[in-house]
Amino acid sequence: MNIKKLKTKFVPGLVLLVAVMTPVFGNMLSELFKWSVDAKASWSWDRATFLSMVFFGFYTLFVSVLYRSRHKILPVTNLNKCEKIRPASALIMFLSPHNISPRGDNWEQMKHGIKPHRDNLESLWLLVSEGAKGSCQDFASIPNYLNEILTEKTAIKNTLAIDFESLEQLVETLGEVVNNLVEAGVAENNICIDFTGGMKPTAVAAALSTLNTRVRLQYVSNAHVVNNYDPRLTWNDR
Repeated sequence: MNIKKLKTKFVPGLVLLVAVMTPVFGNMLSELFKWSVDAKASWSWDRATFLSMVFFGFYTLFVSVLYRSRHKILPVTNLNKCEKIRPASALIMFLSPHNISPRGDNWEQMKHGIKPHRDNLESLWLLVSEGAKGSCQDFASIPNYLNEILTEKTAIKNTLAIDFESLEQLVETLGEVVNNLVEAGVAENNICIDFTGGMKPTAVAAALSTLNTRVRLQYVSNAHVVNNYDPRLTWNDR
């Protein structure tokens, strides 16, 4: 992620909006104090202080809502390729049904996706597809298949079988896994979602789940080149 680019584009805009609204709230506070000390006003200093705190609370809420709603005013998505692959302690992958053909083993890319994280990897989460022909039928063979590449400290976990064509279900499941990891003390920047396996909706779900977070995306090419990405929302350059 290009932090310098993010700061130079987003921060000035936020500062400008806050700067515009600060005089408005400041003027309201000054008028309130002026009115409260007026001899004809029946308000006490205590009441004026209370109202000042209320206005300050509204101002703080305004800034907070503005920041939380930044994605609505940042219409462009940047998918930045990371220069280096930082080993993750938690790796989430979509497991495709195992298929060995003359073209090769379709699980081979999974091994290459694990290699950069091998020494740091504490948990490998495999999301499996449902149905008689889904990858849920192949999950039992995973420990033996990955035995040579995984260390003893890596725990293999999976979720309930889900529909790989249901974007809603995929996003919800990914969110639950990421939240569980964070609650367990795993930092977001130590979590990586590999969208090599699965189907097109799984790739979309992975991108949506990592957007504007510190969770990274990963893809392994057919040539077994591992790429890490950091999707972020940025200002529109146009």
